[in-house]
Amino acid sequence: AATGRTYLLSGILRCGLCKGRMSGRPRSGVPRYVCPNMPGGKTCGRVATNAARTDDHVRDLVLVALEDPGFVDRLHAIAEVDPEVRRAVVQDERRLEELAVEWADGEISRAEWKTARERIESRLTTNRRRLTRVAAARSLEGMTGSYDELLAEWDRRNDAQRRAVVTATLIKVVVKPADPRRRWDPDRFDPEWRV
Repeated sequence: AATGRTYLLSGILRCGLCKGRMSGRPRSGVPRYVCPNMPGGKTCGRVATNAARTDDHVRDLVLVALEDPGFVDRLHAIAEVDPEVRRAVVQDERRLEELAVEWADGEISRAEWKTARERIESRLTTNRRRLTRVAAARSLEGMTGSYDELLAEWDRRNDAQRRAVVTATLIKVVVKPADPRRRWDPDRFDPEWRV
């Protein structure tokens, strides 16, 4: 951001009207998350929220959820990956390289190369997603205990580590339009949890 501020929740927040990804932008020097309104874009530009208050609110949602050991266990359960998955990724990456060489040397036709490549890439996509969930679960290491203990650990982490904790626990947060009669409305935020 032009202010030098990092926007923790850019892309994680979604507009409650058009479902577009919200991004960080200051207005009159105040950092906010906005649904961008760009010519030719699909976003509506009609929803915005104060960045600092929103960051604190979503942080609190995440930390309260992480106080529950059952929630944390469920997050780890979806991340468990068989070591065979890692081996399969390495093997399929090698197969793609071999396949390219076979096609380049004229050992297989373009149609054969294309068919084989699509099957291998499909498997790779699935297995890489599984490995991504493991990396997300690792970001939760050390995030245990009471709210106060979790907050202390949160404060020790940098913005990238905090974002990793948020994305390990939440798929997205939908931000509904503001009620002009309420200065701050925590009910505008609808979290979608990973588990």
